[in-house]
Amino acid sequence: MKKVFKLIIFVAFIAIVQSSCQDESTNPETLIGTWTCTEAESPNSVPNPYFVYIEKSEIDSSVYLIGNYSNLGAATAVKAKLNGNTFTILSQQFTDGSAMFTTQGEGTVSNNTRRIDLSYLLDGDEVNAVLTKK
Repeated sequence: MKKVFKLIIFVAFIAIVQSSCQDESTNPETLIGTWTCTEAESPNSVPNPYFVYIEKSEIDSSVYLIGNYSNLGAATAVKAKLNGNTFTILSQQFTDGSAMFTTQGEGTVSNNTRRIDLSYLLDGDEVNAVLTKK
């Protein structure tokens, strides 16, 4: 009986230690929805708030689509991936229907998943953006 009790205590201890070491990553489902984006292309520029839409790709479940990216229209979407709290805008070319753009970047999702701080390149120009969700 003592051996069984010690075994139960040992298994419980291992379970507690393992769960405390797991990555505190963002719940992917909380990113889906409408976000308010405020960006500035330089420290002296006036912030330009607009809405972006984040959804999961139907083709690849590890990819998110950011619609109305850089306020280029609702039909304009770029691909991003989430790893822990790091939100990476994949290096890609995309079009808004009249022009071709190149982008890539990275950001951090807040622990409460209500804010994403992004820094990305759009045709070589650095853009800093803050996405907030209510």
